[in-house]
Amino acid sequence: MFSPQKYASVTPRLRSMYAGLIKPEVFRELISTSNLDDAFSALRDTPYIEAIKAKTPDQIQSGALTVYLERARKIEYYAPKEALALVQAFYREEEAKDALVIMKAVFEGRSELPMLPTMNVEGSLAYRVRREPESLVSLQRLVELFEKTWFKPYAREAYRIATEVKNSDVFLWYPLTLSVLLYSEALRSLPGMTRREVEKILCPYLLYKLVASILNAKAINIPVRELDKAYGELDVCGFKWRQIRGLYERDPSVQELLVSIRDVLPQVELDTKKDYQQALEEAKRQALRTAYKNSVAAFNGYPFTPVLLAAFLMLAKIEAFDLITILTSIALRLGHDEYKGLIVTI
Repeated sequence: MFSPQKYASVTPRLRSMYAGLIKPEVFRELISTSNLDDAFSALRDTPYIEAIKAKTPDQIQSGALTVYLERARKIEYYAPKEALALVQAFYREEEAKDALVIMKAVFEGRSELPMLPTMNVEGSLAYRVRREPESLVSLQRLVELFEKTWFKPYAREAYRIATEVKNSDVFLWYPLTLSVLLYSEALRSLPGMTRREVEKILCPYLLYKLVASILNAKAINIPVRELDKAYGELDVCGFKWRQIRGLYERDPSVQELLVSIRDVLPQVELDTKKDYQQALEEAKRQALRTAYKNSVAAFNGYPFTPVLLAAFLMLAKIEAFDLITILTSIALRLGHDEYKGLIVTI
């Protein structure tokens, strides 16, 4: 039974953490800098200054996401039971992405693993793999390592699909599908009114993820029956797989499917004049901007519900994404005008 009293202890912590997020003016200061030393100076009063130990793009990404994941784990400790799945969906999404990159490497027979953002996060899936390198001998051994984790059914499913279609790109596609399933399962556990409020924050992001999943599935020729299994019973954010299934089978190219999906899901802003990958990048930014606005608004509303947890975690996720974009762009010596439009929080 939902009880606002359960949130009396976590709400002050969330408000304190919210106050500690990077302010828009700091992001503007970061964008005005031309080197990483000045950028790190602007971050001196944030947790990122300790997390980002080096100045390479890989270390920047790893450090920023480590801060995000540690925040999510901290909130998980205080979250009421009915909100646990919601909090876990936020950090498991990032864990799974890295685990699937590892699965792709093993599937392709590569012996060296790439540097992954969650590899140094204690308890993460990638951290487990690093601790047990013998699991990299084969994909079967790697899947067995995941047997005792929450990732078990998803690892099995990704393994099965990749083996059937004989395409390692399945491991890059599957994170999109998995993240939607994680969040939709979390939403199902929430009562009606609360669920609708949380959906205001999550739905822009989830609908983008769904469209990206479907278009990328088309690009690598995932059989429609696999999408039937994933999305046939899905009931989230007004999405109905049956409205898109016929289009997926009918349209011969990704670009044509992009046009068809835009007409069915107009709430996802898709520029059909652009290549589908560029259109998806733009749709992602628009989705995150909407989620950002709705998350900020949530902190002015009634605080004793799971909405505040979703709002903070979405803001923390966007903050990490923006910081990675800015610092990586500076490291690569890109001009301000080349990446400023990519930033959500200003």
